[in-house]
Amino acid sequence: MINFEFFDKAHSTLMLNNEAESIKAYVRSVNSILNSPSGVNLSIIMSEIAYLDKCNNLNSSLKESIKLYLNISMFLIADSIHRNQYQTYLENHKIRKEPFKSPVIIVAGGSSRMDETKASEYQVFIHNLFKRFRGTIISGGTNTGIPGLLGVVKGEMEKRQPLDFELVAYLPANLPVNTIKSTAYDHFYETDSDYFSVLDVLSYWCDLVCSGINPSDVILVGIEGGDIAAMEYRIALSLGAKVGLITGSGRAVTELRNDEFWKNHPNLLEIPNDPRTILALINRQLEKIAGT
Repeated sequence: MINFEFFDKAHSTLMLNNEAESIKAYVRSVNSILNSPSGVNLSIIMSEIAYLDKCNNLNSSLKESIKLYLNISMFLIADSIHRNQYQTYLENHKIRKEPFKSPVIIVAGGSSRMDETKASEYQVFIHNLFKRFRGTIISGGTNTGIPGLLGVVKGEMEKRQPLDFELVAYLPANLPVNTIKSTAYDHFYETDSDYFSVLDVLSYWCDLVCSGINPSDVILVGIEGGDIAAMEYRIALSLGAKVGLITGSGRAVTELRNDEFWKNHPNLLEIPNDPRTILALINRQLEKIAGT
């Protein structure tokens, strides 16, 4: 019964056109359904997708984002017989055509509203993370906050040594006024939106799973952040990724650490501002991937 109560809350926030609270409610619902003591009941999620298909009086972009999230979830958990229908849906929504180089790290967090002095506190962390990394890093793509810091550090390092990773971003096709892309990113993938939204997050997850990347092999590093980061952290947890939150970074990180539902999630880690901890996680993920 509790799962239906969760979807009831999701419906009410969806009707109010509240993206952040609606996404949080849906993600919480799906996480509960997948971890129900009575067993996984996929029909609940299937019925919810059908319900959304029939709703014509909702914010269409938010509704489509929720449907994308639910289809990603179903693709990951459905048996081989039923998976094809969800794979077809995701293939029709993917943006990136080429495969990702493994392993994949997502660095999420504060952007335009993050104090630049605070962002710079993580420069050594990012530098050491980049130094030995080979794979793909996904971040925000702008020249401010944590996404901007990634671009600055990458640009400085490339002047001294060749780097063996790809830095990519998912951004709205029509960027808000005064938003500038960081020129240090290797690729930008445009989502069908006029503003930063959860669609940017769900689009990279769609591309990752279509590329054969299992979320359990992905690490998300969370540093501060606002509403989008708060959704991003929860989505990653619900899909099975490891989420490492930088201790004391504030805002969305503090909110999640204080959330009674999520704070004891087995994939949620609190890590110091120390790249060695993340590098140890990456090495373990590489060993896991190599062993499969």
